[in-house]
Amino acid sequence: MLQVAIVGTGGISPQHIEGYLKFPDRCKIVALVDIYPEKAREKKERFGLTDAEVFDDHKKILGIEDIDIIDICTPP
Repeated sequence: MLQVAIVGTGGISPQHIEGYLKFPDRCKIVALVDIYPEKAREKKERFGLTDAEVFDDHKKILGIEDIDIIDICTPP
């Protein structure tokens, strides 16, 4: 099972989240990161990501060893 962190929970993130959710036997979203944590909490609730932790700074997830994928969904 791949553990996924989504960094940036704005415009494009729902498409990324939906993509991961299509493979529940292979992927699990474990972290949502946004400088506006209320946006991350909204995505957590909307997509039923009960196991995902919300962070307000990407640096806070860098030391988490069981994250396999960091998906960057921030503006270019």
